[in-house]
Amino acid sequence: MNILSLNPIAALLAVILNSIPVFISFDIYTPVVFLVLALLNTILISNIKIKIFLKLFLPLTLLPVSLFFLNLFFSAPLPPYTKIHIFIFVFYNSSFHRACVIFLRSLTLIYISISYLAAVDVLDLINALMQQLHLSPKIGYSIYTAWNIIPYIKNETLRIKNIHLIRFRGEKQRIRETIQFVVTVLINAIRHSERAAVSMTVRGLENKQKRTFLNKSEWKFLDTLYSFVYTFISTGLLLVLINRGLFNFGIG
Repeated sequence: MNILSLNPIAALLAVILNSIPVFISFDIYTPVVFLVLALLNTILISNIKIKIFLKLFLPLTLLPVSLFFLNLFFSAPLPPYTKIHIFIFVFYNSSFHRACVIFLRSLTLIYISISYLAAVDVLDLINALMQQLHLSPKIGYSIYTAWNIIPYIKNETLRIKNIHLIRFRGEKQRIRETIQFVVTVLINAIRHSERAAVSMTVRGLENKQKRTFLNKSEWKFLDTLYSFVYTFISTGLLLVLINRGLFNFGIG
């Protein structure tokens, strides 16, 4: 089974069910359990794009690592004041526990979000939101347009960069030329956005008439089954954690 064959909203529901318990908890066990659940979902269900996933995920791992050391060495200790000595470093047991919690929470939330982005096309998601949840076409098509501007800006940046290399004969640009480069890219992006806005207005985007869609987004039995099973599993895991006293509420 492939997550791309599921409705993007069904996959989004799994993201929400994974994220909420992790976000509202302040313990070590909850993020670990739901990180494992997200990993199993990725392995068994998702046809994830590995290159896209690693390109997005690896740089963001610097955030939980940084938060770990910040909380380890700079957070206020809580009683009992038990010190831990590792080589020349000294920190408190409460600070270590807080650092682990923050690290696991942030790492889990990042993984859940990035794995979804790497598995589901954003445009398919917007299309599903407009058809299944009746998202306003004004918002949906505006997101379409903004998303399609990104590759345009990328191509324009490369083109202007090559022009500057020819103009300055490959020499290192000074701050003044760099500012001119950035301004030129921004001006081209603004002009492209203005043309896109006029185009959408001409096509009657502001009209509130019912619209038809070329690419149909259907909610199938598989989506219902997947949503029900995932809700059952995630809710069951959360109840088990609560009953065993492993879940600690808190978003601090």
